[in-house]
Amino acid sequence: MLSSAYFIIQYVFIFVGTCVSWSISSWNLSFLSEQIRLHIIAMHELCEYNKGEGFSEGFDAHLNIEQMNKTSVELFQMYDYHRRKGVFFSTEKEFRGYYALLKLDKHPGYKVRH
Repeated sequence: MLSSAYFIIQYVFIFVGTCVSWSISSWNLSFLSEQIRLHIIAMHELCEYNKGEGFSEGFDAHLNIEQMNKTSVELFQMYDYHRRKGVFFSTEKEFRGYYALLKLDKHPGYKVRH
């Protein structure tokens, strides 16, 4: 049940995000923020699912991370745009922190143990 809900929500996010395109608004910032939170929750809740446990192919963590990266880049572009206009958002530090943690595993100086 959880896996079906995740995929439905993910497709709605992709569809709405495509329709909205890249207009600069606080609604879009909120939308992208919630999409990143969904990816984080999905990674936490679904990472242990294997093939046949609610997913026909298992949970694809790589695809989840890839989508989170793309969404993060778009969100950061919006933050940068607003910052040039003198508008700051309290959530920017939170999402830049998530992005840094996501990249920490790939940094050659750090070894993340699973």
